[in-house]
Amino acid sequence: MMKVENGEEFYGSGDIDYDGGYFTNNALERNFVVKDVSAGKHSFKYSRSHRIREISLEEANTKIDAMGITADKFEIKPLIEDTLNNTKSLDETYKDTQDYRIDRELAYRNIEKLQPFYNKEWIINQGNKIPEGSKLLTTEVLSVTGMKDGQFVTDLSDASHIMIHYADGTKEEKVVTRKADSQVQQVREYSIEGLGDVVYTPNMVVKDRTQLINDIKAN
Repeated sequence: MMKVENGEEFYGSGDIDYDGGYFTNNALERNFVVKDVSAGKHSFKYSRSHRIREISLEEANTKIDAMGITADKFEIKPLIEDTLNNTKSLDETYKDTQDYRIDRELAYRNIEKLQPFYNKEWIINQGNKIPEGSKLLTTEVLSVTGMKDGQFVTDLSDASHIMIHYADGTKEEKVVTRKADSQVQQVREYSIEGLGDVVYTPNMVVKDRTQLINDIKAN
């Protein structure tokens, strides 16, 4: 019992009609779609036939019981390793953390994209500071990219803007200003226009390669 968007409800190929259904349709046995439950297109002549019939939900449940099918009752239990390691599912990541707010759950996920190096406590701190009315509270962020002079910044060059890509297909550009200090050593932080104390950090770290360069020159 499936709902298929932009596709065939049961069989997705015109082969089902080939040669009057002799090679495909006639090979199908005991196949059903469930009225008012299954959904999708049925574009071909044999999308409905004596071999692909529409039945009621009650009939479907009776057949499921008669065939001893239990897949619909299968329950996924936590792995013993996850229990021992106190591993939490994605939707449980922040719930036990101090100052967690259920209405800011999406905000915390979005802060992860703005600040990839920080711990749960800091992400909740930042998520709670996002001003009301910000799109970061209502729409999933897919990615955040630093920009300067209209070009994407792919190294540690100073950025002047960030481009935020949202799951609804929209983009938002914000001015950023590099801060003199950072909460995490070797990570650059930028203040973000209109977001108060919320910061942006590029997904890369500053590495001092002076000693490596000197060693190479010495050799």
